[in-house]
Amino acid sequence: MRRLFILVTKVLIIDDSVIVRSVLADIIDSEPGFEVVGKARDPFEAREMIFDKKPDILTLDVEMPRLDGISFLKSLMQNYPLPVVMVSSLTDRTSKKGMQALELGAVDVVGKPSGDSRSSVEALKEQLIPKLQAAAEADVRTLKEKKKDVKKKVKKSKIKLPSKVDAIVIGSSTGGTKALREVFADLAPGLPPILICQHMPPMFTTHFAKGLNDNSALKVWEAKDGDRVGKGEAILAPGDQHMVVAGRSRSDGVPVSLNTDNEVNFQRPAVDPLFETAARWLGDRALGIVLTGMGKDGAAGAVEMAKIGATILTQDKATSTVYGMPKQAKEAVKSAQQIPLNEIAAVLSNLA
Repeated sequence: MRRLFILVTKVLIIDDSVIVRSVLADIIDSEPGFEVVGKARDPFEAREMIFDKKPDILTLDVEMPRLDGISFLKSLMQNYPLPVVMVSSLTDRTSKKGMQALELGAVDVVGKPSGDSRSSVEALKEQLIPKLQAAAEADVRTLKEKKKDVKKKVKKSKIKLPSKVDAIVIGSSTGGTKALREVFADLAPGLPPILICQHMPPMFTTHFAKGLNDNSALKVWEAKDGDRVGKGEAILAPGDQHMVVAGRSRSDGVPVSLNTDNEVNFQRPAVDPLFETAARWLGDRALGIVLTGMGKDGAAGAVEMAKIGATILTQDKATSTVYGMPKQAKEAVKSAQQIPLNEIAAVLSNLA
């Protein structure tokens, strides 16, 4: 009789709250394909469990009394890199630390439950399981690679861009914060307007936009309803709101609007509404880019853009933390051009 072997992803929970540890364990153990192999109250306990239990993924609290999650994460990613999903309360202070965790190499972040009621636990499960599934596919080795010199790639790149671009629309998810930081650090000033949808909770997008602005030649901010994005500027969809193109490009920029319509591909903000409205209002003078991320968000929107002649770029597998969204977009749009992350800034800067 043939036996069926089911691959199980082992998870270690690190949190100083016994209630949170219990809630997370119940959620994870109830999901087929996942198994909680340990629960640690702080990083000191976790160290022994990591070597003993050999988990595939860690969930890590941001704030703990003896050693905070950020300090532990920094050491972990330098010495024993593992996919990590940060568990954080969604406050202004902890969201800053959560953004720091993503910069250090955490795969994603999820908000702590507001209580142990059935509704709050179900809400947490809807967020947590997809992020664990993405973490299970994440290649954290790419997080340790040193940034390559993009300037050497300009002449060698075979990427073809349109002669006129009114706006660049970018979609990303798991691993996207790190990818976007790398790209924006090397972008030339004077580029066409850039509109970004990164799957991220509220408050995190505020700090992320500020971080991009502080480390880029472009002006970057978190979108507000009715904003216009001009030359040399970039705008980021806020957490829990869809951002869409709201009209044609004019001399004062591209207009955007925000809404809280239903989630698309289990996401809000989602990439598809941004791409689809870019196709509607900007036509073949829009450039779409799908970066690293789990799932298929962006693929349908990329199809709509390609139908009217817009150019689509997708991040290649080798440089993606999770090769889900780029793969789906590339398979949906045969004309899409694959590009390594370290070439994107140099290629886009040719549009300046």
